Amino acid sequence: MADADVIDTPEGHFARIDNTGRVVGLMVMGARRLLERDGRVTVTLPSFVATADDLAPLLSAAS
Repeated sequence: MADADVIDTPEGHFARIDNTGRVVGLMVMGARRLLERDGRVTVTLPSFVATADDLAPLLSAAS
């Protein structure tokens, strides 16, 4: 499996994002309760996940 970062969503779920930005795993917390209460499960994912390596050039330029 490719390296992946785990991010938490605003709804309290967890997603594994690989180094290309693809979702490779999803853990939905309280799915049954959400379906019963709201009739759906919402998962908000970022359009881009920046790693420390992605930000390093920007951070060093700002120093």
